[in-house]
Amino acid sequence: MQSYIAERIPTARLLDEAWAACQVEEKNVLRAGVLQQVETGVEPATPDLESLDDQEVDLLYHGTLRKIAADSRR
Repeated sequence: MQSYIAERIPTARLLDEAWAACQVEEKNVLRAGVLQQVETGVEPATPDLESLDDQEVDLLYHGTLRKIAADSRR
């Protein structure tokens, strides 16, 4: 928003236009992220849970919990 206003006096019209530009950019970033996921189309490899020992299952479980917690903070 600061770069859009560019040291000008922020009038109501200028703020409305800056907000509209921010919303358009946010949509574009979101759309690009979704399209990138679709284009790659590669599913992350999932481990064969039957072949893991108890310690590996425990590490996978706690790693997944940490990832979920980290993603929820964004």
